[in-house]
Amino acid sequence: MAQVKSDGTTNTIVNANGNNFTILNGIEKGNNLFHSFSNFSIPTAGSASFDLSNTPNITTIFSRVTGGSISNIDGLIQTLNGKSPISLYLMNPAGIVFGKNASLNIGGSFVGTTANSIKFSDGVEFNATAVTPPLLTMSVPIGLQMGPNPAPIQVQGNMTTTQDLTLQAGNLDLQGQLVAGRDLTLNAQDTVQIRNTTGPFLAQAGRNLTIQGNQNIDILALNQPNPALQSGGNLSLISDGNISGDAHFLSGSNVLFETLTGFSGKFVSKYDPVIYANGDVVFGTYVGAALKVEATGSIDSQGNIVIIAPDTTIPIGDPDFNTLTTQPALILRAGVPSIATPNLPQLGVGYFPTNFTTGTLTGLPPGSINVGTIYTGSGVGNGGSITLAAQGDIIVTGGLYSEPSGNSGNGGAIALSSAKGNISLNGGAISSSILGNAGAITLTAQGDINVAGGLESISSGGNGGAIALSSTNGNISLNGLGYSNSYGTSGNGGDITVSTTNGNISLNGTLFSAAYSYGTSGNGGDITVSTTNGNISLNGDLLAYSYGTSSSGNGGAIKVSATNGSISNQATLYSLSLSQGEGNSGQGGAIILSATNGISNQGDLDSFSLSQAGGNSGQGGAIMLSTTNGSISNQGNLNSFSLSQAGGNSGQGGNISFSAQNGNIFGNGTNLYTFSIAPQGIANNGGTVTLNAQNHISGLTVLTASSSAQSGAVSIIGQGNLAIADTLLQTSKQVSIYTDFTGILTVPIHGTGRS
Repeated sequence: MAQVKSDGTTNTIVNANGNNFTILNGIEKGNNLFHSFSNFSIPTAGSASFDLSNTPNITTIFSRVTGGSISNIDGLIQTLNGKSPISLYLMNPAGIVFGKNASLNIGGSFVGTTANSIKFSDGVEFNATAVTPPLLTMSVPIGLQMGPNPAPIQVQGNMTTTQDLTLQAGNLDLQGQLVAGRDLTLNAQDTVQIRNTTGPFLAQAGRNLTIQGNQNIDILALNQPNPALQSGGNLSLISDGNISGDAHFLSGSNVLFETLTGFSGKFVSKYDPVIYANGDVVFGTYVGAALKVEATGSIDSQGNIVIIAPDTTIPIGDPDFNTLTTQPALILRAGVPSIATPNLPQLGVGYFPTNFTTGTLTGLPPGSINVGTIYTGSGVGNGGSITLAAQGDIIVTGGLYSEPSGNSGNGGAIALSSAKGNISLNGGAISSSILGNAGAITLTAQGDINVAGGLESISSGGNGGAIALSSTNGNISLNGLGYSNSYGTSGNGGDITVSTTNGNISLNGTLFSAAYSYGTSGNGGDITVSTTNGNISLNGDLLAYSYGTSSSGNGGAIKVSATNGSISNQATLYSLSLSQGEGNSGQGGAIILSATNGISNQGDLDSFSLSQAGGNSGQGGAIMLSTTNGSISNQGNLNSFSLSQAGGNSGQGGNISFSAQNGNIFGNGTNLYTFSIAPQGIANNGGTVTLNAQNHISGLTVLTASSSAQSGAVSIIGQGNLAIADTLLQTSKQVSIYTDFTGILTVPIHGTGRS
């Protein structure tokens, strides 16, 4: 049986010469030419040539196969002797297989389809399901009419067109290389499956690349030197099911994961997804291996991102190789200066370069990131790092979570950086571990930073990670908790830093760096809050402590500074070391508030070392409030002490100082206590107290004492004529101090020691 044979309905003539077939005549309607075949297959090394010698003015050939047999194409399809670039439609409802040796040599576009008919703008259909003379038209085609169970198309070879290339079928099984000078469209009623089993797979479009599988898209094309999917324009993946993208994507414009109705699609990947876009990247939910996305435009994930495994197949030359292959990591970079340009061939006739402009997320500057909730964890090993880097804004509508599987792994680092925009984190961020270390949490922006949820870096067996919020030209607002804690063992709490230049800081939640142990605890981390050219408002407590049931480490330092600004504190600041057992307690950390334009303090400031069951206590930390040009208004009590309650020795009480060289000090009836007490042991000295003001000091009770050594010196300094009112200096009294850690602590200070 002839492999290319006319069915006699369109005046088609087929001349055979071995495995080569020349196709002539057909029915000409305007610029359209129609052919109809009962069989259309090309053997290996054969050819089917559409010869236009008798019809030189046509621009589009429509061909149908009506015999019910699959078209097996393992040779060349070409057009000859046309005056214009010729486009070709090949329609066979029974199915089409393009073998390893299949190729195209046509000047225009190619459409391969298993549709039942081609519909034209005037309503005429060119039908392939009936062997009858067709109604023909000179109108332009407007669509392919698929049957209820359309047959598949398989591609094993390399197919190239100078203009558009379209394949549409029930299912697409793609294993070769598809290259279009303009648009490449791959459309399946059910599933588009892509594999590189016969060699490196390539789908490359000079303009737009569209892959649509109504039910699923299944791409597995890894371990090849170049990205498997490349486009000069948009790269769109469209499905109402899962879009499985185990490949590298490279787009000269936007990369879009969509449903059939235009909503963001479901993106999954088991092994190695990497996306590069010279535009925006938009997808819905993502579940899979470590994901890397880089875009010169914005990145918009309109769903949750769940990373469950490292990327084990990414090339070793990738700059993020170590991060992606060792942990279930997420890397999103928006507004990058450039990406690698797709190596798109200049295919000649019909090809023209297109300039695509970068889109933006609605209401956000170019190069922004918008995501929901992100979770990075693994079946084994460490929690994954989360990296969001943007030139524009970063909006996180959910939370960020990095935690290991099992007991031994570390929590991953969480880093958000906006080079020219703002950061808004609505659901908080948590990096946690059971026996490993918690990861650092870092938010860096040029503009504002707003955190509505908590920031928590917590480990029950290792160290808490550092937490840092930094802006170079914006305000910082934290409305949740900031925790960096180590519970249960001898780990340390991490440092917590909040800093900005040319902006204000508002802390409405507690900052808390703690080391808590059922034995010997580590050190609490330092807490630093600073601004230059701005003000600081503290409405949440700052706590830096070490708490051990046997012995304890040091409390962390607390430093709050407002250069060219003021400080308003309505919270409690604690730095302490507390040992419940017979072991020693460490040092209380320094508490320092400094502002150019004044300090208003309404909360208690406590730095102490307390040993409750026989150990020695360390030193209390220094407490200092200083302002260059303003006054100090104090409405909270300040306590710096060392106390060994049951037989041990106590360290020195910390020094307390108020300095307002160009302003005044208003105590408002508050207490400044510094002492060293060891009822059954040897005490060290009480700390010094220094009050330095321009003209006025009032409303303070000052106590410096020691149970067996010496009280600290008290210095009162006036920069001008000084008035002192309602101020008491004492070295002996019974002191009652309340802290959240001890409740009411009653300390009798009398009878021993020296004033």
